[in-house]
Amino acid sequence: MSTFSCHISDTSSGISATHSYQIERPLVSATINAEDRISCETITLLSNHDTLSFDAASYDENAFNQAFFPKTDAHFHVTKQKHSHILLLLSPYTCSIYREI
Repeated sequence: MSTFSCHISDTSSGISATHSYQIERPLVSATINAEDRISCETITLLSNHDTLSFDAASYDENAFNQAFFPKTDAHFHVTKQKHSHILLLLSPYTCSIYREI
C-alpha cells in the first residue's frame, strides 16, 4: 500500500497555506499533522496513475486578491509501494509541483 503527504507553501510569504485549501482525492482518509502536512495513510491505488487536485481559489483570493491558479492538478505515477510527499509552491505569479524524496 502506498502512502503520501502533501501541502501548499506560499512562496511570496514563506508560510504554509495548509488550512486554506481543499484536496480532492477519492477514497482517502486525510489528517493534518504537526508539520501542517496532509497525511494520507490508507490509499489503495486501482492503477499506477493517480491525480491529486489542489483547490486553492479561496486562499488565492485572500492572499493575492486574485485566483490566477484556482485549481492545480498533480498527476503522478507510482511504481513502488512507498511514501511520497507532494508539494505545491504557490505565489501570485507562479505555481510549481514537485515530489520530495
